[in-house]
Amino acid sequence: MNKRAFFILLLAALLSSALFAGWSEMQRLTYRGNEINPQVVVRNDTVHVAWQQAGGAVSYIRSTDNGYSWDTLIDLTEAGHTGSFPNLVITNEKIWVGWMDNNGAIALRSSPNGGAWNAPIYKYTVDSQRFTFLCLAVNADTIFISYMSFIDDSTGLMPFKFLRSPDGGQTWNNLITFAHLQQNAALTGHVLSFCGGNLIFVCDPDIDSLGGGPHITGYVSYDIGDHWTGPILISPAQQAWALLPSLSCNHDNYQLALGYKDYRYQQYPFYGDIFAKLSESDPNQWGEESQVTNNHMAKQPSISFSGNSLVCVWMDRTYFPAGDDEIFFNSSSDAGITWNGVQRLTNTPATSAYPCIYNNNDTIHVVWYEDDINGNQSLDIYYMKYTPDTSDIVDDENTKPSSFNLSAYPNPFNSTLLINIDAEESGSIYISDILGRFISELKYPKGVSSLKWLATDKSGKALPSGAYFIKNKGGGYNNVLKVMYLK
Repeated sequence: MNKRAFFILLLAALLSSALFAGWSEMQRLTYRGNEINPQVVVRNDTVHVAWQQAGGAVSYIRSTDNGYSWDTLIDLTEAGHTGSFPNLVITNEKIWVGWMDNNGAIALRSSPNGGAWNAPIYKYTVDSQRFTFLCLAVNADTIFISYMSFIDDSTGLMPFKFLRSPDGGQTWNNLITFAHLQQNAALTGHVLSFCGGNLIFVCDPDIDSLGGGPHITGYVSYDIGDHWTGPILISPAQQAWALLPSLSCNHDNYQLALGYKDYRYQQYPFYGDIFAKLSESDPNQWGEESQVTNNHMAKQPSISFSGNSLVCVWMDRTYFPAGDDEIFFNSSSDAGITWNGVQRLTNTPATSAYPCIYNNNDTIHVVWYEDDINGNQSLDIYYMKYTPDTSDIVDDENTKPSSFNLSAYPNPFNSTLLINIDAEESGSIYISDILGRFISELKYPKGVSSLKWLATDKSGKALPSGAYFIKNKGGGYNNVLKVMYLK
């Protein structure tokens, strides 16, 4: 067998065992060197990311082509204002960002699609300048906000308070106190979710009656915040080491997925293992926990739920001291009953920190910030995604729409590939490798045209022999052309 025939057979074997796009390469979204606490949500093919500058602006960036390219970032805070701990929430109508404003207010901004933003809304309360742990949830134009006040009330304890606006922040109900932080209790994590008509607030306070350690505790409202249940113990009562909850609503059946770190197998609370639980039909009831990791070196989980697919990312220090924290991933195809196996997503010289994940119809989007990736003591936001849909790379010559036709010659090729396009509108094509990683973008005009590709990436660097895939960017055209480059 000659070398060329052997290579083609080997490649065919690889394709038959890996017909999925896989994880993309990590993309750097910011270059300002002071960016932390990112969040990500997705609607259709638009990816929305919000974060804060340390001591500065709350910022936002979007991709309208499912994470391939990105618009220019914008700052959502006004002149004279800074913000911290942004909450990014998406509905069918709008994208919302809420944060703690440096002037003591709760700040909110919204946008239909991230292109143009409404003017900021500032909500001052009796606790202005003295509150923390802001959480935001939204249903259509109804806004739900919870926070913890530093001002003790008549109980002598610090209260958790709740606000609701039925009209996008124009009017507000009276403040409601729905819970208290117990005496001398610590708190590190908190989240608010609106799911299936119910509100649930989850946090991780010490519970003295259960052994003086942190437990995951929930409070539920069945009437959009007017009344709340007492504390619901969600993490195991016999384990007093549960911290840092992450919550996700499955909008198909209104189940909730909860992820949290538990350091029951660690001596110190800094790291532990990630566990997951699902609610029953009632968010007051929770099933058995499942263990996502077992290396005892994980923290800061983020979990996301879509259909039966449950995905989770976290910071992991398995390879310390040889390396710093990296981002790890695991997934479950049966709603958390079993887990498919841990994957390491990053491997950088720097600390990869505080990831956030969003599962959009099994296309998985992850953001995080890198600490000092180039040795310059900078913090910047990074992104990567996983696309399991095999239609992204499988070529079906019989399903090309009449409004867009794509062909290439010669195939295989060894130096120059001619890409022929017949399109009703101008646009771009993307070239990716066998793992779905972006290689290059070529623009084409309206009508019949021919483009040359010299088997180089976007920087002009020569590529190795292998299979590559050509796909139209956007426009609803699903045909993908596979080509073979043989030097």
